Amino acid sequence: METVTLTGRLYGKEVDVEVPVYGRCPLCGGWVYASSQKAYGCTNFHKNKCPLTIWKEYGGLLLPEEAVEDLLARGETDRLDGFVTRDGARRYSARLRLEDGRVVFVRGDAAPRETAAPADE
Repeated sequence: METVTLTGRLYGKEVDVEVPVYGRCPLCGGWVYASSQKAYGCTNFHKNKCPLTIWKEYGGLLLPEEAVEDLLARGETDRLDGFVTRDGARRYSARLRLEDGRVVFVRGDAAPRETAAPADE
């Protein structure tokens, strides 16, 4: 995990803070960090109202930090075990995918999305 220095205002004074980041925002290119106890957000939220939010819990499962890094780097996680149905009756496995800045479930045996390999220059 990388750390960046962010500048903000605290009690009317400009301060620099070292913040661990999980990757770049796919919507605006800002850094994604743990913005609250419940979510990861983009550093550009206040500057340009970037709407990216990745909740720390989906379907009763607390996301591992590696899953957040995978979402940002690849657009999708590996299969995660331990999601719970809304009625709490059963557990299931799924992958999570970022689509237009929103996290969606990918259930079943759907193949992971192909990502284009970078061109060699």
